Amino acid sequence: MPSVVNSASMNYGSLGARAVETLNTAAAIADCWQGTGEGGLTPYHCHGGELVWQIGTGYFGCRADQGRFDVERFCDVVAGNTQIKTIELKLSQGAKPGLGGLLPAAKMTPEIAAVRGIAAAVDCRSPSRHSAFTDADSLLDFAALLAQRIGLPIGIKSAVGELELFEDLAR
Repeated sequence: MPSVVNSASMNYGSLGARAVETLNTAAAIADCWQGTGEGGLTPYHCHGGELVWQIGTGYFGCRADQGRFDVERFCDVVAGNTQIKTIELKLSQGAKPGLGGLLPAAKMTPEIAAVRGIAAAVDCRSPSRHSAFTDADSLLDFAALLAQRIGLPIGIKSAVGELELFEDLAR
């Protein structure tokens, strides 16, 4: 497996188009994978580099209208983007575990909104936790479902804010 360049888990919205495109082009040259961050997959991620598509609590790029995970939309994105080599389930918000994240309305351009599958010009909140699973067992069931549906490996990423889930996972 190639190395992964994760762009410090920064997504499109945190990083601009040119930065994302440059990282993807560099990933192709270096024969490594680029992490998308949780903001979804953009055209800027598609310049020859292979990808780790990060799925965070907002399910950006694979969400139903009410913000819940949409497995069919997820499968369609993977099927239409062969540069996706693995999926990374992001469990919490890095430096803000338990709080969720926020992209202010002023930064929510029509393009970013379209990538994320949400309305433009409104605050974009990433919930503090996933709605698709609630505990270690349902997390593993969710990961197994995704892996079975798309045939790619599923990884888990987290900033540990609550030990209980990880103790359950270890068991």
